[in-house]
Amino acid sequence: MKSERPNPSPEEIKNLSNAEWLEAVKEKHLKRKTPIVQESAQQESEDSAKKDLVKAFENPEEEKRKELVKKVIETGGFYSTMWLSKNVSPSESRGFNSLSSGFIENWNAKPPFQEIERQLGISIDRPGDLTSTRSVLSERGVDELIDIRYEKKPIYKTITIPPKKFLGLFTTEEGYTKKEEIGRESIRHDAIVQNGKPEPAIIFSYILGPTKYYTDTGGRQDVAFNFSVTLPESLSKELKKMLHSDPSVMREIIETSVKEKMFIDNPEHWTNPKIDKNGSGKDMQGSPVRPPFEKLNGRVYIQEEGDESGWHEKNIYTIKNK
Repeated sequence: MKSERPNPSPEEIKNLSNAEWLEAVKEKHLKRKTPIVQESAQQESEDSAKKDLVKAFENPEEEKRKELVKKVIETGGFYSTMWLSKNVSPSESRGFNSLSSGFIENWNAKPPFQEIERQLGISIDRPGDLTSTRSVLSERGVDELIDIRYEKKPIYKTITIPPKKFLGLFTTEEGYTKKEEIGRESIRHDAIVQNGKPEPAIIFSYILGPTKYYTDTGGRQDVAFNFSVTLPESLSKELKKMLHSDPSVMREIIETSVKEKMFIDNPEHWTNPKIDKNGSGKDMQGSPVRPPFEKLNGRVYIQEEGDESGWHEKNIYTIKNK
């Protein structure tokens, strides 16, 4: 019986002269019983494969993170509201813009702000007003919030309103029918996301709390920014697990999806926008659209649908800014 070949060290991998372990790179593991030789493999492919294998061997958690982010970008539907200058905005509208990508037409991809507020235990006059949620974050010393819940659609019933008559003889108001929302139900991922999966859809919402470090092109501080990604249930389990161990992965998803899915033609606008000051035609440096993640305090509040409502200190996670 042939013995199994031991895993090579990173230094041994660097010194390989053939594609013997190329298949291991694809599978992201190192145990193989039969050496693989691809005589026709190009040297460039071999070198690239060795580099990938060394990285996977030396830092498997980082490779796992990259693979997860890649799957999220390929599978998700994305939505964000951000402040944009006129030349950056797809609609050429200066101010707050709502951008989305990957959703089936006419689906309202906006994060469920009212449900988020109810989960936090906020009692307000205007439900869905982000100002209240952001104020709570500021009071608690938290800069970022991540909310996880099933994406849902409203359930309606039709109500018939009979005509109104005077003394039972003359019609004073015509009858009509109207739809009334009586509840909400989960919706499948493939019903709202292009090329989606036949699984329940889960929405991950991100809200940036007030911070003096995030300004618009006019220098106004504490500008609002929110983002959401809608995923199939199976993939959401992977992301949820990683968020609890390292919530900074949401920042990476935001960065990657905005540049690749929303600012497709000009990804540089994310970090280096230009503004046309007073219509003079002269390009001026604008404030970055990208939130200053490195300057945030790293305190992230993560809540999930089904958790007890109200604020819970145990839901605060810490990102170690590098």
